[in-house]
Amino acid sequence: TRQSHTTAVSLPCGSGWRVFLCSILGASSYGREGMGTLISLWLGLAVAAAIGLGATWYLRRVRLPREETAEGIAALSDMRWRDFIKLVLDVLAARGFVRVNDPEATSDEADIPLQRDGETWLLSSRHGASYVLGSDDIAEFANTMRLRSAQGGLLATPGTFAPAARRLAESERIELLDGPGLWPGLRERLPEAQRNAIGTQARMRARQHAWFGWLLGVIAGALVFLLAHGNGNDAAFP
Repeated sequence: TRQSHTTAVSLPCGSGWRVFLCSILGASSYGREGMGTLISLWLGLAVAAAIGLGATWYLRRVRLPREETAEGIAALSDMRWRDFIKLVLDVLAARGFVRVNDPEATSDEADIPLQRDGETWLLSSRHGASYVLGSDDIAEFANTMRLRSAQGGLLATPGTFAPAARRLAESERIELLDGPGLWPGLRERLPEAQRNAIGTQARMRARQHAWFGWLLGVIAGALVFLLAHGNGNDAAFP
């Protein structure tokens, strides 16, 4: 008759970690198989918690600001050009730029002359988050600056700039103001209700990703438990 390989290991519930184990299992002695199951369980829980908490930290510290920026850029692109450029002018005023009346302006989308420290700057904008401005746009704006005798330029858009555009802008003394760069300064200038709506939408998106992170943690923890428990049984019964 085959003898059982399970050997009872007496663990008196005296103090320390033994008390903790006893409180969970409700017993003062454990078999090797029971101890293996307990260790596998705690390994699985530790893995699940580590992945879930890590995902939550990443989403709150990294992903949530990105989601809010994306929602904010979308809100900026939905504005009328007049409202968008007013916000940009408010930000530039805080940096010392002063708007100059331009008798040559014939439309709302005319380039806007500014002054700072005795120099003339020209502000232009391309309104829309879908814009990806390239070197041709920079060259065209640089020509307009020369015609208007501007010493520097500011090109604003809720969209983005191509790498070639950024390189050319540096040589032409043009400061590029894209959506991600503009949003932190424009955010506090939006109406409170609009800021709250943008924040709520961003948090909803981040929360959806957080649940997904915890789901992955639970799946990974379950796999670790099964693998560790299986290996423990194999070792106990060669």
